[in-house]
Amino acid sequence: MSDANLSSSARVKPRISFRALSNNLITRMGLISVVFWGLALGFFIFRDLTSNEFEEHPYAGLLIYLLLPALFWASIFFAAAGMILKWRRIKAHPEEAGNTMVLRPIAKRSMAVGLVITATWLLLSGFGAYKSYHATATTAFCGTACHVMNPEHVAYENSMHDKVSCPQCHVGTGLKSSIEAKANGVKQLWEVCTNSYHTPIKTPIAHERSAEGTCKQCHAPDRMRGEVTRTITHFSADADNTPIRYKLLIDISGGTGVHWHVSEKNKVSFFASDAGRQDIPYVRLTKYDGSVVEYMAPKFDKSTVDESKLRTMTCTDCHNRVGHEFKPPKRAIDAARDQGLIPASIPMIKRVASKALAEKYATNEEATTKITAAIDDYYKENPPPPAAATLLPAAKDAILDVYRKNFFPEADVDFRGFNDNLGHYEFKGCERCHDQKHVTADKSQVIEKKCDQCHTLIGQATGADEIKNMVIAKTEFKHPEEEVSLKKTCSSCHALKKE
Repeated sequence: MSDANLSSSARVKPRISFRALSNNLITRMGLISVVFWGLALGFFIFRDLTSNEFEEHPYAGLLIYLLLPALFWASIFFAAAGMILKWRRIKAHPEEAGNTMVLRPIAKRSMAVGLVITATWLLLSGFGAYKSYHATATTAFCGTACHVMNPEHVAYENSMHDKVSCPQCHVGTGLKSSIEAKANGVKQLWEVCTNSYHTPIKTPIAHERSAEGTCKQCHAPDRMRGEVTRTITHFSADADNTPIRYKLLIDISGGTGVHWHVSEKNKVSFFASDAGRQDIPYVRLTKYDGSVVEYMAPKFDKSTVDESKLRTMTCTDCHNRVGHEFKPPKRAIDAARDQGLIPASIPMIKRVASKALAEKYATNEEATTKITAAIDDYYKENPPPPAAATLLPAAKDAILDVYRKNFFPEADVDFRGFNDNLGHYEFKGCERCHDQKHVTADKSQVIEKKCDQCHTLIGQATGADEIKNMVIAKTEFKHPEEEVSLKKTCSSCHALKKE
């Protein structure tokens, strides 16, 4: 070799080959993991893009686009760490490199390969982030990935809004909504991990989305016209489980009907003295012409009103459980009976079932055992007719199903923790304001409590024969079983015990 060639070779720093750097246990394990997790990632991405088998699985998106990529890149870093350690060792002990050191400059193609790998990594990371975002914005993820939300998810699946996805109401559209939702999600994740979340979930939500971005995307109160009928069926707690049916005609218009409260022509504001918005001592009506009328409950001092705490009435002030209703025992049994799930031919089944469901239980297992025992014990002492006895097993299954859909003892969730403001039967609802007690300062105007103010009773019948022959016409309400003064509020007698 000439002196020129030797001089040239001496100026070229020897480069340690990939083979020498990978000749260690850490790197080999890392490379094997790279191949394994890379194949798994490719397979699941292919399956996700070519089929819908993962569509309703709450953890699929997290597994495919978060966990697998994390394991894949962790393996690469693990292998790289082994190579760095090996490189440092070879620098200290060149003899360990053997004949794997070559005398050649770093090729430009190495830089090109590095750029390709970097671009691929960024592309896959972006794709994974996109898919991960959408995976965490599905009803399946919101409702079933976290055990905390199981009661709300079950109630949602049995509601009339079960085709509206969770993000449509709870997240909304736009970058701001997405960022706020994800930030809140991190907070909730921390609360779940540290077991510091509140049960039941506190309502009403302090920073709920406006009706303009939720309810009014589908419903427009100012465009509602005319009346709708609503049929309500109760079953008496007597031996015959006697049905009592009411048919109501409800004016839903925004002009003179129930949606007058949220009409664009009026602004109803109120002050609630409690977090649950059940005690409302002050109501302010701002009319279309700008005039203001203020109504106050007895002994309320208007000067104590904090203007910053005034709330403008919106859809959810009445329809507050529209997507997540936990029915009280009697109402839940009435609904199941009305659907034919619980036979009326079993004597006293309404009373027995309602009483069993109203008890407090620590777990679902305890509830199943004790509810079943309560029904068995009653009918052991009071044997039903043979034909009705054969229906008891199916009735017990239906009653237990009612319990599982409305009561969640492990999460301390049932009707006791959630007021339903729609109506005025078991909860105060409308009668929070419509109680004939909210008056103006000069007592010239009052928020009235009239049975026909929002709805008209056009039918009332007791028993199967009367219901079959019910005449549809305006009628006066008659309290079943005993006469009751209509000056009293319904909820004053029917209010549910929260203990």
